[in-house]
Amino acid sequence: MIYIMWKNVGRQIDENASFHHGLGPGVRQHIPLLGLFSGLGVLITGIVMFILYEVGRENPQKNWLSLTAFYYFHVISLFLMCLANLVGIVIFRLDKRNMDNQKNPSRTLDMALLLLATLGQYGISYYSIIAMTSTTPFILLCGLTLTYSLLMIIQHSLQNAFIIEGLHRLPPANLLNTHQGTSHSRPVEQHDSIRRRSTPEKESRLSLTSPPENARMSRRETLSQHIKSHLKKRKTMKDVYLFLFLCNLIFWIMPAFGARIRFDTGLEVNFYGFSMWAIITNICLPFGIFYRMHAAASLLELYSMA
Repeated sequence: MIYIMWKNVGRQIDENASFHHGLGPGVRQHIPLLGLFSGLGVLITGIVMFILYEVGRENPQKNWLSLTAFYYFHVISLFLMCLANLVGIVIFRLDKRNMDNQKNPSRTLDMALLLLATLGQYGISYYSIIAMTSTTPFILLCGLTLTYSLLMIIQHSLQNAFIIEGLHRLPPANLLNTHQGTSHSRPVEQHDSIRRRSTPEKESRLSLTSPPENARMSRRETLSQHIKSHLKKRKTMKDVYLFLFLCNLIFWIMPAFGARIRFDTGLEVNFYGFSMWAIITNICLPFGIFYRMHAAASLLELYSMA
């Protein structure tokens, strides 16, 4: 409630402001099918794995199989999310755009909540890594838990860098109007000046007017290529935003509805003891749940501005 109040109290809507930036129709009409289907695939698979995990907890004979499958799902999903974050960061580097470094309380709150909530997953993953590297014998569940904890730290770090940079980037400029304004003014001026200096002869007039026509065609080709490249980057970013949004959604649903996979394996409990590991989990896990919720909200905001 405090977070929602902080984000909205005192906010004024500028009725004259445009809510769509840049090359409007080309991007707004784009349906990010790749991000939608891949994200829905992760979401549906996660729900199925969560159901199998809950059923396996009540059946000791299927417990090991359900835990292993649940860990495999987490490892693969986190790896794909890391790749998506890397793709987004690379596109940010290629798409040179001015950064908004002005004071913004709402954005400052978003950054602070992301970084503080990340400490919860950093803490529980750190203690889990210590337990796994010290456990003997090193079984399959130890390897999966270790990989899961390492990927969790990497994914949180990459996603924080991706979201924070996205929040600081200014909306894309309207390249079409900008380039048309610059590309048409100069050829027209050159053409007028040449026509004033032209002679009545037809041959000399054609020879003088052809260079501006060639220059105009080359500028149009350059503008067209630049616009296509810009649209392709922005459409790819919509796919990345939507995919990460759906992935964070399922990673928020599972622990919020009772998935305590690090308790059910018993590996950390055997190493730290039930009381100590319960304290670590009860402190860190709520931060992880809040992080996924807040990251999903931030990604949805970035998607709406893409």
